[in-house]
Amino acid sequence: MKMRKLVLGGLVVCLFAVLSGAVFAADPVVDQDRVAAGKELFTSKSCVICHAVNAVGGKVGPDLGEWESFASTSLWAAIMWNHVPNMIKEFKAKKIEFPSFKPGDIELIFEYIHAQAKNKGGTYAFPGDADRGAFLFQYLGCKQCHAIENKGGSVGPALDGMGSRFKTDGELAGHLIAHAPYMAEDAERQKLYWPRLQGNEIAHLFEYFKSLK
Repeated sequence: MKMRKLVLGGLVVCLFAVLSGAVFAADPVVDQDRVAAGKELFTSKSCVICHAVNAVGGKVGPDLGEWESFASTSLWAAIMWNHVPNMIKEFKAKKIEFPSFKPGDIELIFEYIHAQAKNKGGTYAFPGDADRGAFLFQYLGCKQCHAIENKGGSVGPALDGMGSRFKTDGELAGHLIAHAPYMAEDAERQKLYWPRLQGNEIAHLFEYFKSLK
């Protein structure tokens, strides 16, 4: 119940971004192969142990069918990111290794969940802004651990060239979430606040990374 409130609370924090700045698109044609791949990942990455989709799956966390109609990969990834510290605790408690994600995995899982919606609308994307991304890199504390152009911390790797490694903000989000356990350990050791993200902020960071030479 506590985890349910935390995750749904994170959803509420992100929702205002849906009402401003989002670019809506018509309901897309569902690619059943991608949906099937997302369903397989949802199981193989152990998401199903804690979460159900329309009452099928675990009951530790909320049923993701409750918010499957929010059709934005950025919003989905932001909610996952905000939930990372609690996910880590649950995985450790169950003695399960935190899942790793390859580029594209997060988007596939998202497409699987969205495809289950009974009343889903069209998809939407958040336009990113490189200048806002540069501000967020400072404001969210990323610079305390990561350097860009030899300016910043050295706890984590330098992020020069990060934008060229990923095609979409969803791929960037998957990379961040895959490395989250290591970042969470460093943040806890240094007593740093775990930054909370809104849906459009991942898009801004992505555009900032893409703008770097």
